[in-house]
Amino acid sequence: MSAVSVAFVLLAGLSGCSNQNTAAPAPAGKQAAAAVPSAGSDQPVRVKVVRPKREHLKRVSTPQPAHVEPYEKTDIHAVVSGYLEAIAPALRPDGKTILDKIGKPRLLDIGDRVKKGQVLAELSVPEMNQELVQKAALVEKARADVGQAKAASQAAEAMAAAVQAKVEEVASLAAKYDADVRYRKGEHQRYLGLFQQNAVQGDVVDKEANQLRAAEAAFAAAKNAVVTAQANTKVEQAKQIQAAADEKAAEARLKVAQADLKHSEIMVDYATIKAPYDGVLTRRLVDTGAFIQSATTGKATPLFTLARVDRLRIVADIPEAETGLVKIGQPATFQLTASGGQLLTGKVVRLADALDSATRTMRVELELDVLPANLRPGMFGSGTITLADFPDALTLPASALATSGKPSVLCVQDGRAVRREIEIGYNDGIRMQITRGLTPEAQVIIDGKSSVREGQAVETAN
Repeated sequence: MSAVSVAFVLLAGLSGCSNQNTAAPAPAGKQAAAAVPSAGSDQPVRVKVVRPKREHLKRVSTPQPAHVEPYEKTDIHAVVSGYLEAIAPALRPDGKTILDKIGKPRLLDIGDRVKKGQVLAELSVPEMNQELVQKAALVEKARADVGQAKAASQAAEAMAAAVQAKVEEVASLAAKYDADVRYRKGEHQRYLGLFQQNAVQGDVVDKEANQLRAAEAAFAAAKNAVVTAQANTKVEQAKQIQAAADEKAAEARLKVAQADLKHSEIMVDYATIKAPYDGVLTRRLVDTGAFIQSATTGKATPLFTLARVDRLRIVADIPEAETGLVKIGQPATFQLTASGGQLLTGKVVRLADALDSATRTMRVELELDVLPANLRPGMFGSGTITLADFPDALTLPASALATSGKPSVLCVQDGRAVRREIEIGYNDGIRMQITRGLTPEAQVIIDGKSSVREGQAVETAN
């Protein structure tokens, strides 16, 4: 065997889908005969192959119009109606009042920054203040009623205890008289027997009979006293129950009065307009002395508009074709229309996850890594999102993918077509990322695969 033939045999013995087996040249004088295959021979099919290559695979969205919005924006209304008594003075960051040119406190106006809880304005509500005084008095009256009801309940409880003691007393007395009656009956019977035996005179028997009748009368009176005392006990117990109920009712009235007072305090507190968060006043729509209607009327005008600008939202609408590729956390850029086209970097932080039925776009919000001092709500520019970024991706042309079954490609191995299943990462329709199944040395059929079956002999075109 020649040295060339040995080299080709060694190449054919290598494993995987990374090598092509080229047949050894025929001996001299037989090449012309090999050009015409015999009937039923496995004639090679000429194909074109490519090798996977490492490259930076990156795709960005089509630049879309974008604008800046405050992180929060609130129209501040009044909950109660009244005259605007005063607009609060503007404060410096250290909390001191800002003075105007003539040394008087300067009132809050657009562009002023305020802190959460800072007073913005005061409404005059004298009728509510008077109602608050009335409600406080009603609370004191209700509290006094509770004290009185508790005292009455304690008195009723003491009376019920006294009557119960009386019942026990007369019951003891009745028991004493009952014993006395039994004793007198026995004595009367004994003296009566002695009289019949002529042992005592008749006046002694009469005396014992009178004492028996007296004891019986006393016992009957004691029993009536027990019944009366028991009846009085029931009366006092009923009074005790009524007193306890009156005490609970008084306590309930106190709670109602306290709730009414709390409601009035809240309504009066609403007369002081405060900032709900740190921000900047972008509008002031009222002046001192103006009548302010409650927001509950549906006809109210805001007193101020407050915007939170320590964080900003960059808002863009992404077309339907790219919405499936947008994910939270993807890098993004925002290029200002003004400021010489300043380019700012950030990332996707929120997305609507639904399309607007009218525009067929999806709202996406970006936040910048660093907020430049010149960036303000309302500014316009263009937003771009990095939809895919793989610096060292193993890629193939998307046309190399087999058209049926699981994701796979046809490779040339030992001079024959071999199917290899692959896993695909990113695929933009032109290039696809291969995450598993191939190495950079593989020879993947790119042209002619439609006429090749698995296991068929192939030869690569130059």
